[in-house]
Amino acid sequence: MRINIRMLLLLLLAILMLSSTAFAEPIKVYVENKQIEMPVAPIIEDGRTLVPVRAIFESMGATVGWDGETRTVTGQTEDKIIKLIIGDKTALVNNQKVELDVPAQIIDGSTLVPARFVAESLGAEVDWDNNTRSVLVNSDYPYGKYKVTRVVDGDTFIVDFNGKEERVRLIGVDTPESVHPDASKNVIEGETASEYTKSILENKEVGLEFDVQERDHYGRLLAYVWIGGQMFNKTLLQEGYAQVATYPPNVKYVGEFTEIQRVARENNKGFWAYENDNAAQEPAEEVKQEPVQSGNVLNVKAGENASVAIKGTPNVEYAITVYYSSGPSKAKGLEPKKADANGNVSWTWTVGTRTKIGEYKIVITGDKTLEYKLIVN
Repeated sequence: MRINIRMLLLLLLAILMLSSTAFAEPIKVYVENKQIEMPVAPIIEDGRTLVPVRAIFESMGATVGWDGETRTVTGQTEDKIIKLIIGDKTALVNNQKVELDVPAQIIDGSTLVPARFVAESLGAEVDWDNNTRSVLVNSDYPYGKYKVTRVVDGDTFIVDFNGKEERVRLIGVDTPESVHPDASKNVIEGETASEYTKSILENKEVGLEFDVQERDHYGRLLAYVWIGGQMFNKTLLQEGYAQVATYPPNVKYVGEFTEIQRVARENNKGFWAYENDNAAQEPAEEVKQEPVQSGNVLNVKAGENASVAIKGTPNVEYAITVYYSSGPSKAKGLEPKKADANGNVSWTWTVGTRTKIGEYKIVITGDKTLEYKLIVN
């Protein structure tokens, strides 16, 4: 039976190497290292990125005009006048003709123009970050570019990080073991996940997006990994090669990760197809970073760090109070905080070594009140 499972897993891996169901992220545009808000999503046509006309021109200091009779868009600065006619591959820059690969278009009532042509005509440097699907106008790569030199296992790899080799651990996901020092913990599914990660990442350049903590207590970089317009953490979950393993305060995408896993499990993706055969992995001991918050209960030992993360309202300030038997805690890390743009906010503090075993109340207040239970054992 074990041999048959191995053969099936290897077949599944071969199929997924040829075809992935992961969805690419929306195209983003950065000007002077600032992401530009787009009224409609940019598109790619014949290898060229088309973006909303007003957004790209105005972000670069140009005024925008529209002639409905001739269907002509005009962008103007102090020394440049750029004219594009809808559907015409010939544009004008200070009355000089320039041939375009793709013309300006009107799609669903919105006018889209070639981003590179407009930016370069206005004297900017333009690049394309395929890992995050980003147009970069006078901008750095949002999450850098780092070459993966070696894959260690399904969720860990080595990169050339600014000239130094660094070990990277994927945030929020956990794959079965394949290189654990205790050989009894290594499983066939771990080998399969490791081979899949190698097929996608090894010898490729990736972007590394960090969360609240840049490193864990092993010194590894903690990152969301971007390649080919997809976050690889999500890809592992979508294909059923990993399970969600979230450790506060690094919880930026926990809601998305949980939903992706739910869909993968319902559709018997990857290892979920063998769930009833006990083929899925046990959680890896070595990746634990902080005591895990489970629902509204937090278990911790005296002397350890405790963390609480909530999903609140973006930019709203929240206060946290931990009530010990001696009164409200004054520990460092329990200061009021504002939720980020996604509504995420978290606190980490140290439970005193002399704190008695027992249950204590945690109250969070803001535009709503939340209560948690802290169990010290």
